[in-house]
Amino acid sequence: MAALTRPWKDWIQRYTSDAGYWYVPKGKSIGDIPTIQKQLALLERFEGRNWRETQKAYLASLAAANLSKATTKDEDEQGIPMSRMLAQVFSTLGIAWIDEKEAVTLTPAGERFVQADDPGEIVAVQSRRYQIANPMAGGKATQQIEVHPIAFLLETKTLTPVEYILFCAKAKSFGDIEDTVESIGEWRKLGPRRQESIIAALEAVKIGKPGTATRRSSIYNTIRLDTSYALAFWTASRLIEQVQKDGKTLLRVPRNKLPEANALIRREQKDGQFIAFQSKKDWMAFYGDPAKPPNKATALSYYSDTAQLDMVRQVLDEMGGYSEEEKRRYLSMIVNEQTVEDILERNMGLIEPGMTLVKRQLETEVGRIDLFARDKNGVFTVIELKKGRTDDDVFGQLSRYLGWCKKTKARTENVRGIIIAKQIGKKLWAAADGHTTPVELMEYDLKMSLEKARRAELLV
Repeated sequence: MAALTRPWKDWIQRYTSDAGYWYVPKGKSIGDIPTIQKQLALLERFEGRNWRETQKAYLASLAAANLSKATTKDEDEQGIPMSRMLAQVFSTLGIAWIDEKEAVTLTPAGERFVQADDPGEIVAVQSRRYQIANPMAGGKATQQIEVHPIAFLLETKTLTPVEYILFCAKAKSFGDIEDTVESIGEWRKLGPRRQESIIAALEAVKIGKPGTATRRSSIYNTIRLDTSYALAFWTASRLIEQVQKDGKTLLRVPRNKLPEANALIRREQKDGQFIAFQSKKDWMAFYGDPAKPPNKATALSYYSDTAQLDMVRQVLDEMGGYSEEEKRRYLSMIVNEQTVEDILERNMGLIEPGMTLVKRQLETEVGRIDLFARDKNGVFTVIELKKGRTDDDVFGQLSRYLGWCKKTKARTENVRGIIIAKQIGKKLWAAADGHTTPVELMEYDLKMSLEKARRAELLV
């Protein structure tokens, strides 16, 4: 075994002391996308029903359609293995998931996937939008990683699966790209014996309890075992391919995809933004909607909606172009509308007599509804505060919420929407006038007056 230099010994120590890596949840292979499309189409029939109670019926429908030969036995009462694997694939692709109430839920991406002539293109979009970390995948160590893998991998130009395991899969952010490319270059200068010595040293650093038999014997081996599924997901982006060259497997950008790949890299460099989602439902509301790009505007909207003022300030700083006064006004506006929401939560009659609150900050598969209510006639009412979003954004969000409400809450009933803002502009009036569902617009005004206290004569 070849001797290792001090820099590589230090590198091995850093690699093995950090358990975080680009974890991609494992499930059934995503290689056969047309079959997955048919499997999801059958799952759509069970949407809204309890997952545990419908797994056997779902697998039976797959068997009847010759889409699975899996057994419906459930001896451990922990869910049928094949159905669990499919559920994992669907959530990893952002096309469906089992929500916190065990309900089967298709996302907007899933609805498009089922109807698509080319379902692979939907998967490609999802792969490019995926981020590590997210609330659906990985433990505490993985949650330290803030990266969009596809944009990162495109910057490396070409690499082998081993180089992916050693360098890319341990990167913490897009800012690590220069160090990663430099490390790959140094690795390639080494001869085969030294490369083998480094891998042997990595595998010698064991994880887990001593004496416990496990395939995940080291952090290197743990990443290696996850790599085949991860690479299948990254190549599904259609911007990365695996090819054989001189007896080696290489990951590279297809020549005809270079312009598209370079455009994605430029967008990531200029406007890419990791978003720290607070819950699985928040993550799926973003990831399940292909119309939401992983950029600063989307992050700003999410942090504003959830009143995370420190994160709003951070994104405004990163966006640039805002004066301190403009940032102060933006943050003040969020605080004011949060105050309005606080007041309305306790006084729904201020909106209109007979309005009752169902839930504040209701998490849905398409985002968080500020105030979900019923009016005096029992009609479901979606109430949104503008919270610094553009007219188009707030109206688009309201439209998604109304669609969700019609689909899940009021299949045979009417629904209505209300937008509340400091000032209603022409765009919102035009949008409301043209919407098929009733949408009302309201303006608020917060006023407070102060007077000097007057000393009253004290009674003796």
